[in-house]
Amino acid sequence: MKGAKMPPLKSMRKRFTRVFAGASAVALLSLGVVPTVAGAAPSTAEPPASGTATTAAPTTNSPVTASSFKVLNKAEGESFSVGETIKLQVTLTNDTDTPRAFGFENSNLNDYQKCKWWKVDPRETKRDCDFLFHKVTDTDATAGSFTPQVTWIMRQSTQHTSPVAKKGEVVGKPVPVTTKSEGLKPTPSKPESAIPSLKATFKVSNPKPGGAPFQEGDTIHYNLEVTNDTGQTRSFQSINSNLTNWNGCKWSAFPAAATQSCPFPTHKVTAEDVKAGGFTPSITFQMYSSTGYKGTTTKFAPFAGSKTPVAPKLASIESFKFTSGTGKENYKVGDALTATLVVKNLSDSPIKISIPNAGCSADLAAAASHTCTLPYTVTGDDLERGNAKLDVVVNVTQGEHTSIETASATTPTPTTWPAATGFAAPNADPNLAARLTPLQVIENNTSEYNIRIPAIAVASNGDILASYDLRPLDGAWKGGDSPNENSIVQRRSKDGGKTWGPMTYIAKGKVAGDGERFGWSDPSYVVDHTTGEIFNFHVGSLDAGLPNNPSYHLVNGKVDETYRRTMNFAVSSSKDNGYTWSSRLITNDVLGERAKDVTGCFATSGAGIQKMHEPFKGRLLQQAACKFKTGGFRAITIFSDDHGKTWQSGQFASATAGAPAGQRWNFDENKIAELSDGRLILNSRVSEGYGLHKRIVATSNDGGVSWADVHVDNNLPDSRNNAQIIRAFPSANNGTLRAKVLLFSNTEKPNNRVDGKVKMSYDNGKSWPIAKQIRNGGTGYTTMVVQPDGSIGLLMEPDTWNKVGYVNFTLKTLSENLPFEVALEKISDVKTTDGTPIAPIKVTSTGNDPALADTYSAEGLPAGLKINAETGQIEGTPAVGNTDVKNFDVKVTLTEAEDGTGIPRTSSQTFKITLAPNPTPAPAPEPKPEPKPEPTPKPEPKPTPEPGVVSVVPNAPVFPDASDPVTCTVKPFVTLQPTKGVSYSVTVDGKELDWVEGNPSKFEYDYGKTVVVKAKAVEGFELAKGAKTQWSWTAPTLDELGCTTPAPDPKPTPDPKSTIIAQAKAPKSSLVHTGATVVGLSVAAAVLLLAGGAIAIIRRRQG
Repeated sequence: MKGAKMPPLKSMRKRFTRVFAGASAVALLSLGVVPTVAGAAPSTAEPPASGTATTAAPTTNSPVTASSFKVLNKAEGESFSVGETIKLQVTLTNDTDTPRAFGFENSNLNDYQKCKWWKVDPRETKRDCDFLFHKVTDTDATAGSFTPQVTWIMRQSTQHTSPVAKKGEVVGKPVPVTTKSEGLKPTPSKPESAIPSLKATFKVSNPKPGGAPFQEGDTIHYNLEVTNDTGQTRSFQSINSNLTNWNGCKWSAFPAAATQSCPFPTHKVTAEDVKAGGFTPSITFQMYSSTGYKGTTTKFAPFAGSKTPVAPKLASIESFKFTSGTGKENYKVGDALTATLVVKNLSDSPIKISIPNAGCSADLAAAASHTCTLPYTVTGDDLERGNAKLDVVVNVTQGEHTSIETASATTPTPTTWPAATGFAAPNADPNLAARLTPLQVIENNTSEYNIRIPAIAVASNGDILASYDLRPLDGAWKGGDSPNENSIVQRRSKDGGKTWGPMTYIAKGKVAGDGERFGWSDPSYVVDHTTGEIFNFHVGSLDAGLPNNPSYHLVNGKVDETYRRTMNFAVSSSKDNGYTWSSRLITNDVLGERAKDVTGCFATSGAGIQKMHEPFKGRLLQQAACKFKTGGFRAITIFSDDHGKTWQSGQFASATAGAPAGQRWNFDENKIAELSDGRLILNSRVSEGYGLHKRIVATSNDGGVSWADVHVDNNLPDSRNNAQIIRAFPSANNGTLRAKVLLFSNTEKPNNRVDGKVKMSYDNGKSWPIAKQIRNGGTGYTTMVVQPDGSIGLLMEPDTWNKVGYVNFTLKTLSENLPFEVALEKISDVKTTDGTPIAPIKVTSTGNDPALADTYSAEGLPAGLKINAETGQIEGTPAVGNTDVKNFDVKVTLTEAEDGTGIPRTSSQTFKITLAPNPTPAPAPEPKPEPKPEPTPKPEPKPTPEPGVVSVVPNAPVFPDASDPVTCTVKPFVTLQPTKGVSYSVTVDGKELDWVEGNPSKFEYDYGKTVVVKAKAVEGFELAKGAKTQWSWTAPTLDELGCTTPAPDPKPTPDPKSTIIAQAKAPKSSLVHTGATVVGLSVAAAVLLLAGGAIAIIRRRQG
């Protein structure tokens, strides 16, 4: 709710409430007796009489006198030195018999513009203009004093737009000044020839079509552009002009070499202008040596623009209205209307009229009239606006003289729109590529109104809605904040923000006099995703707003919402996606008896939220701030638990809890978002006091009823701007990573709303490690929404005010790598040999959500290799049987469980496995000799120990083949061929197998599994160089074999002729075999070398 007429850095609004209190009447100014200043001789000169040659003659009832000025910050007899600030109070008394409005039009004191009173009763004295100041300069020291001066104006009534009845200049008594140090040289005054010239241009902002001249009664709107060519940043301020509405042309911090625009000045063409053939705009500025309107002042020479042509009025449009096709209950695109136009010749000579592309032209005699009918076809924009509008331009010619007359005809075009429905809150899409669209200005100020305060929302049909203030320049506050008679208007985009439809009204203000005016300001959307209904909160004002002391009037404990100085909470609602709206006031529902403690409140513009998770799931929430009579603003939450049927509010945020001793919290516009644990986080602007140029943060455990843990977030520097905080994934389940992601938009430079940024937090706002500048240059208020396609729409004031602009970006615009999104790391290519076990391929990832289960999968693996679905590790022995080098392109995918957003959490990486053929194929199985009767064993002589180590080549195991296949009844198996000095391990999925009972050389396992056999030498032996030591084979599945029922578990009959003598089996869990090892067990294997190369294995558990 900042003053549109003031540059945003001045931030007219809440800070000035005290100044404007109670005002409007003729007053007396008086300067208190100034104490003598040390080091300077007291002045004996009388102050000059009030009034100047350029103002009204002095009067005996001047509202301000020399005694009206009072120094506030020095005791009597004390002096001021160079660099010190003189603080003054100026009192004003209305000594007339009529209530009037007063103000200061000019002064050599800072902040004099704030001294305005819209109603001062007869004989009433105002003492609240107590903030004026002057910083002592070298020039003051040279003169020995500083003399305060103000120019006052008194209006005929309490309306600030009423004519000026009197004005005059009053000079106070000199304030003595001395220097701080010796040797200070006085600054010589500039000769008249050294007065600087203002670098500026005037441009007509509402030119007549075809360049036609303006006529008597027309209002010319000028856009003044000023360039700071002084080489340093400083303040510029207009001090005089022949225009209307020129006072707003000033800039508190005007950067060097920059150009600023002032669109306010106007001039209504007079008969004198017609006689002169034109009007020349003129304005005078002064500049300050420092920003904030501080330091020494230098006056520029008056600047005059080019002469604007003016001509006599030749004709008038007597009437222009729709005369047929009107009055229907329901219109559709293509319906026909007809408008009738009547044009009259106002001159005493014939004229010619014509209307381009309308077939309407005529020669009119003096004082004659002409009537035309113009057809019109209803458009989609007409239906959206709710009325058809036809503009007409009439060209008028009389000899060499030409002029143009314009008019518009309107008629209602009601229609029926589809009802809104419940819909899921859109979530940001982390998969969208980085994109930041160019700034699209969707609304500019015009010669009739200012533009401020953006809000944005998504409707249930997917449309993007943008609303903002339309602030009429002919309103009570000249296009400024409430109580200017502002309207809440809206534009709609049906294509995701690429194009925007016509301006429509949500709540329309009325420009009128006291007791009749009303207005609406500062929109904020709240969307109910359960029902699809949209709410638009705004300030409702009558005669008072924050700049001029609002107040609440209670009757029987209830707020009187009709009281003319009430600052109301208003809410409009739409059940058809924002096409039509109904409005109501909820001030008493929100404040009740607590209104007695505050002077004015406002809902924060931008966007509120709906709580999407427990506790208080479904609650609608809108933030607000109230100014307390004891001083300062405090935050409060407005909420509804019945889908907007009724509204209530929580407790005011504490002014002191958590603040350092002696400090107070001063909330301003504040926003909220839902955290990943169901709490709410509040983020507030700080306009003054503790935490200035940072943000105030607090949390709520009870859905906004109360706020705790109030603190300053030093991670968020701020320009005293209205910012926006939103949750990027509103529907993400509590506790998940995405639920912790917040976005925040604002500007950072102290007192300079430029270079807008968006920041991202992925820890519920504890830190903000990611930031992206999305705007170069002026950036006023900002607000954001997640759009249906997963992008983010941001609405802003691109020149800090008087424009509303839109940009669209994605999460990857802020950071290409999103730390909360799961991502597989690169997997290196692998080279291996068929039939040789691979070293395990470990897959690593980042951004895994601890709250979600991970599942790994792989495509394109060679036969014999498998991926562990839980760990992602790839292992096994390739069993391809390739004869040439073969490449396998493998894709590994990590997928996490659904997190509530509906956006898959998945990541893939590809790598290559290069597989060389097996150089030593396994030998064919040796034929088994027919068993022979064993001779009676003779004692064998003890072998002679062999010197050194014996080199051996392991026999390959025997896998199923065509002669001995796996079938539906024969389980997969592998048979070992014993080799002297060699032990074997047999595993499936890393687990050791037990042999088939009665046959320690044979092992069985499940269909579809891969068996791995490894060989190693025992003590006294070594494997020959180049010998193959590992084999694997993957069994077919039952489906591949065409089996319909599980195969029986075959139980082979023990071979009674076996030469392998086995001991009784011990429990499987505690044993290993053929040299295999088991975790937790220590196994010794003794290999007995028997005749024929058979082996016997003795197993025992150690220890």
